Amino acid sequence: MTSPRLRSKSVKKKFVKGRKFLTKQKKPSPAICGLCGGNLFGVPRKGKYEMSKLSKIKRRPSRIFGGVLCASCTQRLLIEKTRLEKGVLKKEDIPVSHLKFLNSLIELK
Repeated sequence: MTSPRLRSKSVKKKFVKGRKFLTKQKKPSPAICGLCGGNLFGVPRKGKYEMSKLSKIKRRPSRIFGGVLCASCTQRLLIEKTRLEKGVLKKEDIPVSHLKFLNSLIELK
């Protein structure tokens, strides 16, 4: 009998001679940015088990918001943070989606 983990539709099956078949898992989708939805570079496309076997340095970039936001969104947030501190921008002018990340940036300071 086939083991339960291989009975899924996400498992590709290749039938070989006889009553046997070889299985192959689908490749996981790439990590995406929390703001713009673009692909994150520096984050490997691996499953949960393979990711747990990697060291922390290989799992994600070691910069601020590494593995969560792309570089352009991080740069945009840092610019907004400095404009907030200088008084050029008000908190009401900032998009709501950026506020969660900006609050964590201000707490780090």
